[in-house]
Amino acid sequence: MTISLFAVNKNLRKKSLVLVINMAFADLMLGAILMPFDIYLYTGDRYLLWTANSSTSLYIFHEIVAVVLFHASLISAAFLSGERLYAIFWPLKHRTLSMRAYTVFVLIAWTLTVLVSTVYTILLLLTLRKLAFIILMSFVLILLSIVCGCLYLEKV
Repeated sequence: MTISLFAVNKNLRKKSLVLVINMAFADLMLGAILMPFDIYLYTGDRYLLWTANSSTSLYIFHEIVAVVLFHASLISAAFLSGERLYAIFWPLKHRTLSMRAYTVFVLIAWTLTVLVSTVYTILLLLTLRKLAFIILMSFVLILLSIVCGCLYLEKV
């Protein structure tokens, strides 16, 4: 709904909503791409609802897509929290941010998503599962700390 409202209503096409739309897009892709895979691969196989001839490459593709979209959503939330905090503490500077700055932040978010997801996937394919898990959880913890820290500072 957020994306369609942004596309239809010209009054909502503000630069400060670009990060919200980026997060909405990441969440939409998470639900639209990942959920059908989950239903097909896990629910159908586990409960024997159908005989799915799921290949290993399909499971690998599912894991890659899941990691990329999960990171995209989490990184978007961290960037959005940081931008809101910046808007609260430096409102005059925030108003002077250009659309180019928001575009750069969106590109940085997706580049960081691809980079972290690639490192994680390569470590998994090299069967370094423990190291991959440590890196993944460290990165997630950092992003969640950023979101929680920004929310806390906004309340103070």
